[in-house]
Amino acid sequence: MKTSPRILPLAACFCAISTLALAADLTRPIAPADLIVQEQDGLLSIEAEHFNSQTLTAKRAWYVTSSATAPEVKPDGDPAHVGGASGGAYVECLPDTRRTHGDKLIKGENFTDEPGVMAVLHYRVRITKPGRYYVWARVQSTNSEDNGLHFGLDGQWPASGRRWQTVAKDGWNWDCKQRTPDAHTGVPMQLWLDIEKPGDHELLVSMREDGAELDKLILALSAEFRPQDLGPAVKVAAGQAPAAFPLVAAPAVSEPGSVAANPAGVPLVQPRKPDGKGRAAISGELKQWHKVTLTLDGPFAHERDSAPNPFTDLAFSVTFTHESGLRKYVVPGYFAADGDAADSGAESGMHWRAHLSPDKAGVWNYRVSFAKGQHAALAGGGEPVKPFDGVSGSFTVAATDKTGRDFRAKGRLTYVGRRYLQFAGSKEYFLKAGADAPETLLGYADFDNTV
Repeated sequence: MKTSPRILPLAACFCAISTLALAADLTRPIAPADLIVQEQDGLLSIEAEHFNSQTLTAKRAWYVTSSATAPEVKPDGDPAHVGGASGGAYVECLPDTRRTHGDKLIKGENFTDEPGVMAVLHYRVRITKPGRYYVWARVQSTNSEDNGLHFGLDGQWPASGRRWQTVAKDGWNWDCKQRTPDAHTGVPMQLWLDIEKPGDHELLVSMREDGAELDKLILALSAEFRPQDLGPAVKVAAGQAPAAFPLVAAPAVSEPGSVAANPAGVPLVQPRKPDGKGRAAISGELKQWHKVTLTLDGPFAHERDSAPNPFTDLAFSVTFTHESGLRKYVVPGYFAADGDAADSGAESGMHWRAHLSPDKAGVWNYRVSFAKGQHAALAGGGEPVKPFDGVSGSFTVAATDKTGRDFRAKGRLTYVGRRYLQFAGSKEYFLKAGADAPETLLGYADFDNTV
């Protein structure tokens, strides 16, 4: 009797993960050593977690993450991505110390352009139709440096199987590309393995970049084949494949009570985390003309959320008022992810920030405005978001202690209708000399998902 796969709600899935013993060795095979996967009609489909063995794990290893278990390996900047994974599980190469182009590249540790030397997965396969098989991999890449693999066959690592590459970063995606010196984003359909004889073979997958997440593999004899959704079902030639883990479907709404709830039914990036408690913290040197930062523990959001979009649909601002009543500034705030995104590469979090350069010493009062609605951050309006809307407090600013050419001794630059900008404090004019900054300073491929 054929039954439908069991699908867990997201909350139940992560509750199960958090309550299981995470110390288990998730680098060991869950598939039996005698499992052989069958090619049929020129298609070979393999669940990534069904490797027969794993070798060369001294520095990096592939860990099975599922709806029932999760590795506890640090550093790992990503949450689990079991939502939408085929078979309810996938493998990830950990630890992950290089997530963005700014992280230090250490050859032989977090990167290797030489295949078969680190973290190698072994799969037994049976081929009836020899020929050139194009290699498709279903992966999830959340950063610019977690998206490379190497493929080999029967102990060999041909040039055509090296440097599998993807640039897709939105959920689980299929790709068949090879990175080349001229095409860093990969050349489509230039990644294949030539299988010259029918019979049993060993498919090999090795690490190129740590942090790679691999869900499923397909070897296709036809260059016209394009996988859809979860791809074709796995066929077993010998042995018994492990039972699938409960599938996890990404829900259309976030967790109950979250202000990021999505009544329109447009999927949010999963998994979700709780909203902040609405606390506001003041940081920086509390002195005149220095940068003062207000950080609010606000609603959890992801920069790729679509409803609400944290940049357009969540309107966050802070009104700063000096005790004299003579200075009042409404400062637009911004979504700051985990509060350290410049170094961590985080795309999600609950931190929201606004900055002030106070122009008077004394007590400053602040009041937060937080609203949600379509394009509320652009056009205004929206509904107040509790408990964040209305958060208030105060802080005391001392006189600046800077002298000389330090701008904090002179005040911010302001336009006063003259040819030159003027310092608001000292009233001196600012004359700039030297070449200007290039207009395309941030316009390069590795800057925050720029293509």
